Amino acid sequence: QGLGDFVGRAEGTVDSSGKRFYLKGLDVMAPLVIYVLAKDTAKPIDVSLHRFMWREANESGKTDEYGDWSFVGRIQDEVGIELRAADTAGFYVLAWRGQEQPTDFGANLFVPASPGGSESNQVGGPGGVPWLAMTIVIALAVVAIAYLALKFRRPNQTTTLLAWFAVGAALLVFDADADPLNANWGARLAAVETKLEFVEQGFNERFAVVAEEMQKRRDFEAETSRTLDNVYTTMNENTLIIAERLAEHDNAIAMTNEQITTMSGIIAERLAGMDGDIANLYMLVEQDRAAVPDPTFGGVSPMPSSCFAGSSASSRLGMRTGTTTDDIEIACGECFNAVNEKLIERMRLYEELRSIYSTNRSFAEYVVMTGDAISGFHQLEQAAWYGIKLEIRQAQMNVTRAYNAKFAEFNQKLDGILREFGQCEAMNGNDDWYQRHGTLFYNSLINSYRVHDDTELPF
Repeated sequence: QGLGDFVGRAEGTVDSSGKRFYLKGLDVMAPLVIYVLAKDTAKPIDVSLHRFMWREANESGKTDEYGDWSFVGRIQDEVGIELRAADTAGFYVLAWRGQEQPTDFGANLFVPASPGGSESNQVGGPGGVPWLAMTIVIALAVVAIAYLALKFRRPNQTTTLLAWFAVGAALLVFDADADPLNANWGARLAAVETKLEFVEQGFNERFAVVAEEMQKRRDFEAETSRTLDNVYTTMNENTLIIAERLAEHDNAIAMTNEQITTMSGIIAERLAGMDGDIANLYMLVEQDRAAVPDPTFGGVSPMPSSCFAGSSASSRLGMRTGTTTDDIEIACGECFNAVNEKLIERMRLYEELRSIYSTNRSFAEYVVMTGDAISGFHQLEQAAWYGIKLEIRQAQMNVTRAYNAKFAEFNQKLDGILREFGQCEAMNGNDDWYQRHGTLFYNSLINSYRVHDDTELPF
């Protein structure tokens, strides 16, 4: 039905005791649609969504006069769906999760490098002397020579110089799938009459036997007919039952298709206002914003790279080594692209690590805050809650330790990637790129992703 990444469906009945469902594996960067349909529009169903705990609804409503209720937005990790009805009511629940919207993690990693030294001395570089200007200078020099020859020598020499000038200028300008019968008739006739008498005598006997057999056959056919009538009646009854069941099945399929079509309409209508940006979709809880990827990595400054932009530094190196500028730029660019794929994947993993940690910490802080508010004033209640809170704190400390272990692993791999970039830049004459730019980016990034010490937890 063109609904994309994931579609889930549940059907049943619900009463005042309620029914609950879970949706797991959600991503805050993927659009989510939850659609509830009451089979009987005269029996509305109450619907609520719960992000962290069942005692608190983050979104609630009731099926309308058409039997519909829907949610379109973004949720991270998981969400609970609770249904309730005053009278027993049939329902359908459909959920659709779209594809995760991509984040460009490579957009803010590099900027073109400013070549070192005086750009005015780089022939063929961005700041070098243009070829057109050089042509003009040569042309002016030829004119000057022609002028001097005209002044101090004979006219035919001047004409020769001007001709050579014209040819040079033209070159500069234009260089750019069957027996017979003899028997006793009396004897033969008597024999025939005797045979006829014998036949007539036995005919009546045989007729009686045949008549009896025919009656038996008629009786058999009558019984067979009655049996067949019973069979046909049973078949017709079964055919009606099958037809009714097929009709029910067809109706169920039609109902499902109708639900999916309706949900498709909801998706198209709600997502039309996104303008291509999932950020415009409703966020169920603000705590989930911590899981939204940050393509700036906490505001880390991009690194200068001559391989990234084809800096004129390659021209200077080519002049020193005798290698062509194009060869150096191609090698440097290929080296940069290969290493850059590793860096972008590493940065995506940093953001995924941060998202997991931030989501878990937000949940822990929310649960503790709620528990503090409902623990009551009795000492036993407060003591019980204090023990639970300590368990939550210990669990969060375990998460922090796991984060730091993975963080150290990521940092080591990041350093190796940045050193590879330094090797690429060395092709372009930037031998000290890692020391000047790689280490600065590394230190800024690890400071951005370092988590607070466990002792600073607000609970």
